[in-house]
Amino acid sequence: MTAQPCVQVEPGWEDVVRGKESCGEFWVSRRCCGATAGTETARVSGGLCVTADPAGVIAGAPAYDAGRRALTLTLRAAPPEEAPLLAFVHPARAIPLAFARPACCSISADGTLCAAGGADGKAAVYETSTGEVVAKLEGHVDDITRLQFFPSGVVILTGSLDMQMKIWDAKSGVCAATLRGHKRRVTDFAMIGRGRNLVSCAVDGTVKLWECSSQSVIATLFSSDEPLYAIAMSGPLQTETETPRPLEFGTEGRTVAFGGGGGRLRVADVRSAALAFEAPLPSGEDTSPLTCCCFLEDTVVAAGYDSGHVRLWDARHPTAPVHTLDHLYSGATHVARVSSHEVAVSSGDGSLLLWDSTTNAIPVQLTGPNCDPVPDFECTETTCVTVCRDGKLRVYEVAWAQQSH
Repeated sequence: MTAQPCVQVEPGWEDVVRGKESCGEFWVSRRCCGATAGTETARVSGGLCVTADPAGVIAGAPAYDAGRRALTLTLRAAPPEEAPLLAFVHPARAIPLAFARPACCSISADGTLCAAGGADGKAAVYETSTGEVVAKLEGHVDDITRLQFFPSGVVILTGSLDMQMKIWDAKSGVCAATLRGHKRRVTDFAMIGRGRNLVSCAVDGTVKLWECSSQSVIATLFSSDEPLYAIAMSGPLQTETETPRPLEFGTEGRTVAFGGGGGRLRVADVRSAALAFEAPLPSGEDTSPLTCCCFLEDTVVAAGYDSGHVRLWDARHPTAPVHTLDHLYSGATHVARVSSHEVAVSSGDGSLLLWDSTTNAIPVQLTGPNCDPVPDFECTETTCVTVCRDGKLRVYEVAWAQQSH
């Protein structure tokens, strides 16, 4: 597979294009993926003329689509017909957050509400279109690590360093239930179906299956001394079925992927708790923690690592990852499925990009943060929300599939 270059654009590029920035130019840089040196830089004027490009980074004139708030440019390549077309998308709005160190965010299925959580147990719900505060979620006594709307769009689940998960009414901010059972901080969770059951992982090294209405642990599916940081839910991986436990609904054929401090990805059957797949550790010294994961297909999992790599693992070919992304300058913080071969990835360097694993290309990047970490994001078909350590929740009006084709 042809190695694609890593390309970045100056975060304030749209201000230059719209005449809001007095300097009148922005930079575009390119480097070989995996390299820490050898960056080539071009400069582009607010009128979208290439003013300096000694290394021949850009082919032709860049273009700006005001409706999409997107900058598109073509990289110079040999042969020219293989030149990649890239789109950089600016946020439609940025919502200032009233709490420190935002760590997680979510958007309702209909896109009308979004939410964010962070330091000191603080979280809030906002109108996506205006940024107006709808409700404050107050009850955790330590930092919130994870937050997600239920599929209904009117209820929110949060997880925290205080070892608890809480279920909230998204419009009133009332806490309807508290789930207790982990012995150390909750790091991630995943809902099953409509959310009657869910799975969670924590630094205590356990994966637990819950029933929300009774606020009870149905089973501990996995336990080890290794802290766990990421978990994801998918459909069938094994054909045999097990008798469900009491209070267990919609788990037949479901599998759960998880990983953490040891860097190893595991996949287990929810009903039987039997391990169905265990990825080998990479050779050499690269045993960095696994920080995020998601299913692309029933047997394919994308896993992000603190080393800045994203690896695609296929249980049908378990000896090595089938594809690897090494475009990131910093550790991967979150991954999400876009299609069976496309993954959205955020990182500690402030980037959020779309990776096409079949071509190893990055056709779309969301811009805005100036090297501040983007710890989390979530997307609907037409909107994406992100949180950044600069204290803002950004809303992008972007359909990944439309941007990348």
